[in-house]
Amino acid sequence: MTNKKERSIEVINYEGPVLKLIESGSDVIVVDQWDKPIARLNFSSLLSYLRGEMSLYDSKGKEWHYPSQHEEARTDINELMVFFQKLKS
Repeated sequence: MTNKKERSIEVINYEGPVLKLIESGSDVIVVDQWDKPIARLNFSSLLSYLRGEMSLYDSKGKEWHYPSQHEEARTDINELMVFFQKLKS
């Protein structure tokens, strides 16, 4: 789900957001389910994460490998594209 006010999007949601991206200039801050920032990614690194070329670890040490998450827990690709277009502009 995209949040227009904060310019953020949830990328993994299991009955609540697990990982969320928050726009920060041309980068994104990745925040976990405990509202702890866990990474700052540029556009290229973000795409690497979404393609499964890297994993992210939440503040409790749990690994989040995007392609391994249940399809229904991952954000719709169309919502991600809208977020990316706004990020790149």
